[in-house]
Amino acid sequence: MMDNAASEMNDAPDYPTADDGPDLATPTLKRWLIPVLVAVAVIALVVIALLRGQIQFDPTSPEGAVQEYLQAIVDKRWEDALAVLDPQAFETCGPEHISSHVWDQEFTASHVGTNYGSTFTFVEVQFEYRDGGPWGGGGWWEQFTLFEENGLWYITDDPWPNFRFSCSRFG
Repeated sequence: MMDNAASEMNDAPDYPTADDGPDLATPTLKRWLIPVLVAVAVIALVVIALLRGQIQFDPTSPEGAVQEYLQAIVDKRWEDALAVLDPQAFETCGPEHISSHVWDQEFTASHVGTNYGSTFTFVEVQFEYRDGGPWGGGGWWEQFTLFEENGLWYITDDPWPNFRFSCSRFG
């Protein structure tokens, strides 16, 4: 009977002891290694985002048309901004109409998404600005409605800075 008990004790699993050394240090290594790796990954992503610069969209795409429109507004190239707009809907508009509705606040615009429909395409843009005040600025979301004609994309409806009413035949 004694032999049977002794053999059962020898079959017991080996548990780590203080003499086993490095195996006991593994949990401590994991405790600081994982946060360090996560921090390095976050820093790398921030650096990549900062160094990436402005994205240039294909000028023959709906996103490229919106980008050209917004860049023309920033550069105060009113005729170029009007050239990207629906020629029929904005036929009575001139540079003075658009320029009188643009404020001198610096802003950034980020492409959120594009939705293609059967007649119109919708480009979603997130605007951000800083005003230097105690609240730091703000932002808003816009949807630009576009249509394609002869390989060119035109913005229709009343895009930001919402000046169409001032140059309409009824305004």
